[in-house]
Amino acid sequence: MIRHFSTAILIGILAVAVTSGANSRVTVLAVDAFGRPLTGCRIESFRISDDRLPKPHEFANHFRGLVGLGIPYGEYEGFLRCKEGSLHTYVVVDDTNKFAVAALNEDLIVGERGNPKLAISLDGPLAEGEVWWVRLVGLYKARSYAGDFSGPRSEAVVDAPNAGSYLVTVLSTGGYECIKQVDLFEQTRRWKFHTSNCKFDLDRYANLVELPVSGNHWNTGWYREMQKEREAFFRSLQEASQKK
Repeated sequence: MIRHFSTAILIGILAVAVTSGANSRVTVLAVDAFGRPLTGCRIESFRISDDRLPKPHEFANHFRGLVGLGIPYGEYEGFLRCKEGSLHTYVVVDDTNKFAVAALNEDLIVGERGNPKLAISLDGPLAEGEVWWVRLVGLYKARSYAGDFSGPRSEAVVDAPNAGSYLVTVLSTGGYECIKQVDLFEQTRRWKFHTSNCKFDLDRYANLVELPVSGNHWNTGWYREMQKEREAFFRSLQEASQKK
């Protein structure tokens, strides 16, 4: 099997709080797709993306660390650099106490050629006339995936999600609803859902998050195992390139 991969793709997460007038304040919080805070971050550029607004267009010099003062309302394109990588995002500053979120994620595509998919099957046949569907919505990044259950296997097929934390909802036109939080790496490919007890059987690249979440759950078993596997893969790629 030919392996394809993408190097780390990093998209910033910003939490923005704004007050109006000359004392406007923008505070930036950078985290990854699982909600882990990034380190050593600084603002490299914070530019107005709307040409109709007055100059100056660049407000990076208004920031001390990740806190900016005197930022007018408008649409901004932000560039940050953290120890974990470079971040890029759009921020709309449009009212007081604004809170906006965009996510950083690190994606590694390994596996099938073409367009990989995640297949989720139900544990039984569909009732005639009833429609079932599933939706995955990113908690820390604005990405979502959705598909309806159909066919002889009662299966929903969606584009393989990028790594991160998701709210996964299974619904039906008959009034069924089940919501779970699932953390996953993008290699996840096949799940099964049990309608009777709102339970997922996940492959090894996905992990059900039990709520309430403990403060530092990212440093426990499954997350550490996935990170070790990722690091081992990159080492093998590096060794192969050196042999060439």
